[in-house]
Amino acid sequence: MHLSRRAFTLVELLVVIAIIGILIALLLPAIQAAREAGRRNTCLNNIRQLAIAAQNHQDAFKKLPDCGHEVPGGADNPPVDRDNWGWVFQSAPFFEYGQVTKLADTPAATKTANNRIIRTTVVSILLCPTRREVRTYNNAAVTDYACNAGTDTGNALNGIYVRHRHSSTKKEQSRRLPKDVPDGTTKTLMYGERQINLAWIDTGADFGDNETCWGPGWDRDISRWHYTNTSTSQWNGINADVIAPSATPNNSTTLYGFGSSHTTGMVAALADSSSRLISFDMDKEAFRRLCVRNDGLPVEIP
Repeated sequence: MHLSRRAFTLVELLVVIAIIGILIALLLPAIQAAREAGRRNTCLNNIRQLAIAAQNHQDAFKKLPDCGHEVPGGADNPPVDRDNWGWVFQSAPFFEYGQVTKLADTPAATKTANNRIIRTTVVSILLCPTRREVRTYNNAAVTDYACNAGTDTGNALNGIYVRHRHSSTKKEQSRRLPKDVPDGTTKTLMYGERQINLAWIDTGADFGDNETCWGPGWDRDISRWHYTNTSTSQWNGINADVIAPSATPNNSTTLYGFGSSHTTGMVAALADSSSRLISFDMDKEAFRRLCVRNDGLPVEIP
């Protein structure tokens, strides 16, 4: 006796396809969340390595790196004068990029050519995997992480990192841990992610994201502040990256502040070299206290 085989009807096929579609729709957010969790963990590890490198710099030179001094950009940025180079360059030997400092220590005749090589030397731990790929942007190597220069955009008197001074009339400053952080290394920010305009990520139009990470000193490409918004007289806090193609390049949204492309907060390293995610919802006054090393005020990180 032969058994007849009954094929699926069109309705049954449509039902199966609909069920598969629903399952995919349910799974995709979970997959995306898992991927973001992995990227966030990589970002946390990146910024912790930078904090450890700063500690190792202090062990070697008896002080933390500094912010260098602001210099004009251009094709030969970094400049020949190494005093201008900021914390990324100074920390390089301590996150296994000592070849960059060796390139800088060359005769004057080859400095310009070598500086151009340094300018495009990309380091993966300087980039947040949620925000961008590991490559050059606007023909330069960049960093997504900034040092905490406190609330003073002129002199960095209350942050972890200080501005390098050339003039003999300006007192040279440097920080040491834990001596110069009376508020406590577990209560003071060392590094955080920089807020940027994602619409300009590869154009150089964002003045806070248009220079190589190696060259600029005292510049918002490598330093950030918890600053006062002059239009509202409010502390800025932590903000998500913006996507604003028509924004004015010098708008305050991305000039000075900390921020991130992560969905819930900013990856940060504290002065004790620990790393953590700080929520976008952190109170602005609390975050200001976290950025100031010596105001004597308590702060709790949510």
